[in-house]
Amino acid sequence: MKKIKMILWVLAILFVLLVVYQNQGFFLTKQHIIVNLYFTTYQTPEMLIAIFFLFCFLIGLLISYFINLSEKIRSKKAIKRLSATLDSHLKKISELKNELESVEDIRSASGTENAV
Repeated sequence: MKKIKMILWVLAILFVLLVVYQNQGFFLTKQHIIVNLYFTTYQTPEMLIAIFFLFCFLIGLLISYFINLSEKIRSKKAIKRLSATLDSHLKKISELKNELESVEDIRSASGTENAV
């Protein structure tokens, strides 16, 4: 599975590099970005379109990281809760086994051994 993931990552990176290489003219042009809100207008200095794409990619990575972070926290809490439940169940099982052994010992000591 690790080899398949690695091959897929390499293919994805090669595809991105191919698209960038074939569109160098577009990615290397400089452009202003204008944000027009109703009450104000903001214009960035001239920058390469490739930098804009890289910025958008990094923003997407941060958003996905924070979404996954909240899911990880919820998963860890669920794992802790389930582990505590498992421990309590295992403790109860061992108590019941000990009780069963003590009952069997009492039966064997009294000589009235019945099939259980």
